[in-house]
Amino acid sequence: MMDTIIENKMREIAEKIFGTSVDPTQIPITEESADKLNKLTSHWLKYRLDENRNPLSWVVVVPTTKEIAARFLRGEITERQILEEAIPLDKYSALYLCSAITIPENRGKGLASELIKEAIHEIPKTDDYILFAWPYTKEGEMFIKKMQKDGLKIEVK
Repeated sequence: MMDTIIENKMREIAEKIFGTSVDPTQIPITEESADKLNKLTSHWLKYRLDENRNPLSWVVVVPTTKEIAARFLRGEITERQILEEAIPLDKYSALYLCSAITIPENRGKGLASELIKEAIHEIPKTDDYILFAWPYTKEGEMFIKKMQKDGLKIEVK
């Protein structure tokens, strides 16, 4: 597990980007959310640090079901409800690519792509699992398109 200082830096940076504290539709960046994600899988968060233990890049992947994914993609539930409705399973039929953050000076090095692929590989899933995402920023849209070009089939809201 990472130490509190690193965790707080990552939360602060993510909050500045996504503004979850003022948007009730997004998964909040809180200890409670992290606790719930840990109950789903220990592989929900992947990250890389520099030699001084500063975060370079990290991703969050929420394991869930195809039914929840379909409801989200149709606009019937919010991102926050994905996490609220997700329950621990032996294998998941859907993985929500929730966020990928790379510090600007480290972008373009493939860090987030590596981390996403690592999380996908390590989270237990069914043979017919799906990936889905909600590109929240212009950079997020570009990242998803790059991942799709790299061969990942990702359904987008």
